[in-house]
Amino acid sequence: MTTNEQVAVHLGTAHPRDQFLALYCSDDPNLDELTFAIPEHDGGDLVAWVVPGPVPSVLNLEVFAAHGEGEFEVEDSAGWNLRGVAVAGIERRLGHELPRPPATLSPDLGRRFLDAYTAEHDSPTPWYVLDQAGCWDAVSDKSSSAQHEWRCECCRTLFNNLPMAQARAVLQPHATNETLRGFMMLCANCHAMAHDPYTESMAELVMAHRPPCPRCDCHTVAHLMFGMPPGPLPGVIAMGCVVTDDPSDQANCECLTCGHTWVDEGPGEEPEETFLF
Repeated sequence: MTTNEQVAVHLGTAHPRDQFLALYCSDDPNLDELTFAIPEHDGGDLVAWVVPGPVPSVLNLEVFAAHGEGEFEVEDSAGWNLRGVAVAGIERRLGHELPRPPATLSPDLGRRFLDAYTAEHDSPTPWYVLDQAGCWDAVSDKSSSAQHEWRCECCRTLFNNLPMAQARAVLQPHATNETLRGFMMLCANCHAMAHDPYTESMAELVMAHRPPCPRCDCHTVAHLMFGMPPGPLPGVIAMGCVVTDDPSDQANCECLTCGHTWVDEGPGEEPEETFLF
């Protein structure tokens, strides 16, 4: 897209987050509750759409042709960015934080914002440079009791065939409040995806690695676990301790999209040797 150097730049956003993303990446988006938040603007102004979430990112740049009360018309669009442009990366290049959307940038900040956006778009700053969670520092238990399988807890890939030093480099702790212990051991690939701007939760990422629902083909399959697991587990629904003869109690998978439940008869996982982190 082309923009005038003197164009006014605004930061806009929309809620809820999932519908905002669906607006750009779904053929049939559900927009029943979608609400936009943008400052007062004129035709020809540029709006940088910021996706809220754990890693706020710029989803798209759009130039408005005109606007009316409660609606607007897009004249030019840079197009949906599959990976997003992390706001933290733009702020790092600017040397200071940006105002939270909705906001209008000053002419000088607007020009510098566009330069920083372009640079970050062309050469993204690695996630581990921008990480604010401090994944390694957040792992409080580094004692001998902190044992882990040679397995990524997200994609379930085994790394026990690698030399110890290499496997320890591949498996990395990721800080998350979705487990009672406060972290998960992930392979480097899953760890990078966990810090991706469009990953909303570890449960979402875990389910993306599971086979699709046999009814609707969606990758939103949660495992049903009977008993009382110690704290929430990403992608797992705790079913309690009472098991009856009802066929529904025999199911161990449920699709969160269509509600279908079924029994996954795949082979169970054998316990593997553990290592001390």
